[in-house]
Amino acid sequence: MKHQYYILFIFFVFGLFSIPQANAQSESELVNICTKISKQKDEAKYLNDYKIRLESSTPAPKQKFSVILRRDTRYKFTLCNSRDYPGKAILQVFDNQKMIATTHLKSGKDLRNVYLDVKKTSTYHMIVKFQGGKEGLAVVILSFVP
Repeated sequence: MKHQYYILFIFFVFGLFSIPQANAQSESELVNICTKISKQKDEAKYLNDYKIRLESSTPAPKQKFSVILRRDTRYKFTLCNSRDYPGKAILQVFDNQKMIATTHLKSGKDLRNVYLDVKKTSTYHMIVKFQGGKEGLAVVILSFVP
């Protein structure tokens, strides 16, 4: 009888060590991936990254960032979602109270990149929220296009 318990114990221990480790995507990995994506096609120059991590809630929580953008410059906003969370981020860029760019179109299509040709130097506001108020992790890369 003792012999059977030892055998079960050994199988249990080996079973614990054979469980595959989860490969969660960290914020820094997501920043690196998103930075590479932002440089594709148009050689955009990295300026800054913004990390967004929000819990699920109703109404959908949002995170706001303020950024000074210079006139006569073309900016690119690249939005990347973590594969480990259900939430899909929406980026909106505002000049005062007017939305001037978004990654979520009225047709329901979501864009990864949004370009903005700035006509005046000013403080602009970026708001990021997750569709349906779901929990999520996302990164926005701000770059300029020469």
